[in-house]
Amino acid sequence: MREIERVLQQMLHAGRDLATRYAHGHIEESRAGLDQINGYAEQIEALLTQLEKAVTSRA
Repeated sequence: MREIERVLQQMLHAGRDLATRYAHGHIEESRAGLDQINGYAEQIEALLTQLEKAVTSRA
């Protein structure tokens, strides 16, 4: 659970950074950073899948 929170915080920090870059006119740079956001989303999805499996195996 803490790992999900950690990755989510990283994702939010990266998103804020990209939004700031975009606001300062670094549009291409911020678009390129969306891959990083997608990577965090994939990590969160994998962690949630692990959590789901752990919970359902206990039931």
